[in-house]
Amino acid sequence: MALETERVKINADTRALVIGLGRNGGGAGIVRYLLRAGATVTVTDTKSAEELEGTLAELREEHGFDEIVFRLGENNLELLEDVETVIKSPGVPYSAPLVEEARTQGTPVLTDMDLFFRDLEEREGTRPYIIGVTGTRGKSTTSSLIYEFFKKEGYETYLAGNIGRSVLDILPFIREHTYVVLELSSFQLEDFPYRPDVGVITNLFADHLNRHGSMAEYARAKRSLIDNQTPQDYAVLNAEQAAVKEMADHTRAKIRWFGLQAEAPHREAWIENDHIYIQRSRDPICAREECALSGDHNTKNLLAALSVASVLDLSTESMNEVVTHFAGLPDRLEHVRTRGGVSFINDTTSTMPEATIAALQAFGDTPMHLIAGGGDKDVSYEELAEWIQTTSVQTVTLLPGKASDILLSLLRDIPDLDLHMVDSLDRAVHVASENAREGDVVLFSPAATSFVSFANEFERGEVFRNVVDDI
Repeated sequence: MALETERVKINADTRALVIGLGRNGGGAGIVRYLLRAGATVTVTDTKSAEELEGTLAELREEHGFDEIVFRLGENNLELLEDVETVIKSPGVPYSAPLVEEARTQGTPVLTDMDLFFRDLEEREGTRPYIIGVTGTRGKSTTSSLIYEFFKKEGYETYLAGNIGRSVLDILPFIREHTYVVLELSSFQLEDFPYRPDVGVITNLFADHLNRHGSMAEYARAKRSLIDNQTPQDYAVLNAEQAAVKEMADHTRAKIRWFGLQAEAPHREAWIENDHIYIQRSRDPICAREECALSGDHNTKNLLAALSVASVLDLSTESMNEVVTHFAGLPDRLEHVRTRGGVSFINDTTSTMPEATIAALQAFGDTPMHLIAGGGDKDVSYEELAEWIQTTSVQTVTLLPGKASDILLSLLRDIPDLDLHMVDSLDRAVHVASENAREGDVVLFSPAATSFVSFANEFERGEVFRNVVDDI
């Protein structure tokens, strides 16, 4: 059920409470937006000042602390007594006590998406062209590829959202003919009554069920990206996943399909004879082997991004240039180094089993030494265990966390699989390295959350890189 988001005007008279500053900077973008509007700002977060040191330092350098009241390490209900508007960061659920109490009292509860789209609605004639990208996996890579296509064509383009830059930070730069690529998480789409000009859904797997409560609610959040589109808009959907195909029945947008073998009507990008094709060109964009990104999962990301470039009539020359040179993002099957003939791969953003399965598939028959485990998301690990058993994984080193306990129970009886439980990522890298031989791959693909030992998956990836560099 959609949640109400009352129409609120943010100005110098606004007394606002920001719930959730966060360590990824999502709340910081909200604070900056409110300060630009002249609002009186109070910030609360259950984390302490020490835990939020990086974000606080950023705000201190930009604004000082005279303009902001901080109430950290708490979420007391009394914070609602003198505020007119609450803005929650994406990481804060609507079920949080302070959010629930605000809504009970009739205090408007907004999100960064509300502030972004409403700001644009109030500008006559300056709405940019918005491309929204969501999905369980591949959001960042697909969004970045789309961004690169438009930059290569020379268009003024911004990339923001769940990819590390707040949507609110780009508002001052947006003009009428600007292109905006938004990577959107399920958290940002929980209550999303807005519409992008193009909505892309890469795939759908069970994830964040501890937040959404059920697969149906998680899917509903993702689908809301295209729910409010008009017949003039485009919805670019994965033709090879039934859960995504069903979403086509819930939008009025023009449907365009992508897939390795997309045979559906209105297919926009696909693979044929090991070449990549788009609908409006008789010639291939390139041979599949020429793509800088490897693996079926990355090929699907390419096809999703190419579908957008195709329907928006970008040049095939720009598509070829980007596809053959874009080698991927940090923390996503990132090659850190080769030492003694052993390749060390950082795939820290694989926080779910399906992502780690895709990573295993990317290396085929190459002997692998998998580092995995961490916090659990209430998802099944049985399919991952089956893949580990049937692929060339020789050792599995598990990090602390509930997901590791589950994996241990599933893997302990697999013949000839060498299992290790360790207490740190540093130790895990050394164990995997000691077992690896020339030509092998040490693959750090956790299939689990990072919060047992790290602030987020990116910090976890940075630690992995540092340890690998030091061995």
